[in-house]
Amino acid sequence: MDSKERWALFVRRTLIPASILLVLFVVAAYRFSQLTEKTREGTTIGRLNELRQAILMYYQDHNGVFPRELTTSGPFGRYLPDIPSVDQLHPQNGAPSPAGGGVTYGTGLPEGFGQGWYYNFESGQIFVNSVGKDSRGIPYTTY
Repeated sequence: MDSKERWALFVRRTLIPASILLVLFVVAAYRFSQLTEKTREGTTIGRLNELRQAILMYYQDHNGVFPRELTTSGPFGRYLPDIPSVDQLHPQNGAPSPAGGGVTYGTGLPEGFGQGWYYNFESGQIFVNSVGKDSRGIPYTTY
């Protein structure tokens, strides 16, 4: 067997399988990152529902009045001992992540790329404080 035949045998036995494994690894890593992002979005939706439930309980106990502030030290703290935070999300189009635990107050919808939660104290609605879109292209404000 001459050197050219040995080189061809080496390529067939090592380089071709290695390149196939590399392609499979890249595809698996991409799918794993998508799965991780969807998990973070699901966690954020769960925390948002937890906040909505606490706001609704406050509303029912206070004769149809929404809380002015979502603080654990005030009367709202009885309904939710800790304000959960927004997970580190990765919005489409390179928008900044809304991650954080703070609450921004207003009377409309979120208008920019803020952090944490946005609470409309007139209507009792709470949103992720960002106009960014999730991994499926759905705006965070529709959660």
